[in-house]
Amino acid sequence: MDPAEKFRVHFDFSKEAWEELDKLQTQLNASSPAEVVRDALGVLRWVAHHLVEGDKIMTQRKNGETVETKFPFLEVQK
Repeated sequence: MDPAEKFRVHFDFSKEAWEELDKLQTQLNASSPAEVVRDALGVLRWVAHHLVEGDKIMTQRKNGETVETKFPFLEVQK
């Protein structure tokens, strides 16, 4: 895709979802809600790739414990 080519998408958010998006924009120092959504898409793409490959995604907690990160809301096709 040509980097100059763009597609406009319209989302309807509940008040709670919009507040969460706004909070994430602040936490991530994103320039706009659209940047948060683009970043989230990139993270989801990365997670999906690893889950499709059969990889485990691990989280190391502050106390040093390592646990598998589960994504029960995702169903990937391998």
